[in-house]
Amino acid sequence: MIHTSSNPIIAPLHNTSASQLRTVSMWIGVIGLLFWVLGDIAVTTVDPWQVLRQILVGAITPSFGSELTAFNTLSTALLNTISFALLGVVSGALGGCALALVFQYKMVRIFSAFIRSIHEIFWALIFIQILGLSPLTGILAIAIPFSGTFARVYFELIDETDPAPMSAIPINTDSLSRWFYGRVTQAWTHLVSYSIYRTECALRSSAVLGFIGLPTIGYHLETAFRQGDYSEAAGLLYLFFFIIITLRWWLKAPLLPFYLLASVLWLKPFSESHFSADALIRLITIDIVPAPLRNATINSTGNSTGNSTINSEYLSWWIDKVFYQSALPGVMETLGIGLIALATTGVVTLILLPLASRQFFKTPYLQVNHLFLMISRSTPEYVLAFIALLLLGPSWLPAIFALSLHNGAIIAFLLGQTSNAI
Repeated sequence: MIHTSSNPIIAPLHNTSASQLRTVSMWIGVIGLLFWVLGDIAVTTVDPWQVLRQILVGAITPSFGSELTAFNTLSTALLNTISFALLGVVSGALGGCALALVFQYKMVRIFSAFIRSIHEIFWALIFIQILGLSPLTGILAIAIPFSGTFARVYFELIDETDPAPMSAIPINTDSLSRWFYGRVTQAWTHLVSYSIYRTECALRSSAVLGFIGLPTIGYHLETAFRQGDYSEAAGLLYLFFFIIITLRWWLKAPLLPFYLLASVLWLKPFSESHFSADALIRLITIDIVPAPLRNATINSTGNSTGNSTINSEYLSWWIDKVFYQSALPGVMETLGIGLIALATTGVVTLILLPLASRQFFKTPYLQVNHLFLMISRSTPEYVLAFIALLLLGPSWLPAIFALSLHNGAIIAFLLGQTSNAI
């Protein structure tokens, strides 16, 4: 058996045997190789080296803007990024604690898996329809999927603790107090460690929300890349890296209430939100309902009309266009990219793991290695994919590169922590 309770991130593997891991890894590699042969794997850019030179020049000549307006815009975006992350991760942790209390029930596990399987951007796109581009949209987009993740990990960390201390608690003590004093206190160090790690993830998620219009640092980062201003993009990325690098120094438990209060006062999530009941009703009753079920028909030009009956011709056309021509190919490409990225992530992890382990490098070198891994795992996948798209052109390769490097750096860092404890 593989025991990993010393690392709260990979603790779910503690009941998995080595032979099972080898079998799963083998099949992932085989299927990934099959999709690699059959998939859209090609470099389509004419001169990727010119773009690479421009990016490298921008990387060594970062720019933040010299005007006061640029400084105000940047500082506002930075404060928004941090505030969204802190309020989102704390709300998610509270929701995760509540779900962890009843996580043993199957419906709670299914619900938690469902909400964490939907990406923050998709949650944001849903809430934009109801709340607009408001602070509450960003907070909920982070808090909801994080709640599902926190619920599972918190429950598993607590479930791994020794049940013996429960017998020392008086019988007439309420169940919540018994659970907290008998089990939670044992896992407290791991719970805090994992929560800090998720704060780093929340900062990245907060930045990514800028790609759909929320006023975080990602909004300006996406604009800089699209305009080809790689110096400004580099400056924004360096500032974002600095926030994450210094996280261990500025995120202190005694200061957390102050940070949360300051974030609420800064964002004003409730006063600045514009809830629309009509938009919610429209979302539930119209927008997410397939067109044929809304009693629409279609004419020869492809435009829908308001006929009160379901037209079988329109239903067949809709199924063919939406499912067979769009959804099914999209699902297969997503599955192919995901499985190839999963297999290549394993290779990247094996390559990067020595960089994070004291078994291979002395402490001075580990500091440099840690910086490289931090940059690799902290750069949003969208940024990595965008850079790869500029260099390689439109195919599966940019997504595979972004996912493999990003996730490989994360796993290498976490496994490095485990190996350092040996």
